[in-house]
Amino acid sequence: MPSISDRILLRIYAARFDADLAAGLPAETSPGHAARARQLVNPQTRHTVATNWEHLLALAITPARGLSGRAPICRQRVYQAETEIRELIAALRATGPMPVRGVAKAISLLSDGCGPIFNRNSPEDLRATVARAVDELDPGLPLTLDHVGFARY
Repeated sequence: MPSISDRILLRIYAARFDADLAAGLPAETSPGHAARARQLVNPQTRHTVATNWEHLLALAITPARGLSGRAPICRQRVYQAETEIRELIAALRATGPMPVRGVAKAISLLSDGCGPIFNRNSPEDLRATVARAVDELDPGLPLTLDHVGFARY
């Protein structure tokens, strides 16, 4: 069981670990990456991420009401990517093991304030990005990659 300080550090660096894992860095890179990868592939975590994506869709179709403390979302982009987002939600809720990279991409995309969900000037295509995350959740893919990019099962 990790110590309290390890758990605190994991929480502090979670976004960094998520970005690294989403980019394809192997979970075996460091103990922190490995611990975060175990958290991400946990069915409860995946369910929570799927619920967050559902909430984003609900926000996109609900009219904005006055000022809010929430970060504004690019409603039109989210609405246009609804099909891909629903596929992502279904993939996250699937049972069985799945590659960490897709889960990390799903989380990173939701939390990236400069990404296509929140930044109107982002050149990134939300539909294509979400579709790539869905592809990365394919349980047929290797669960990890070694340090030179070769699949390990």
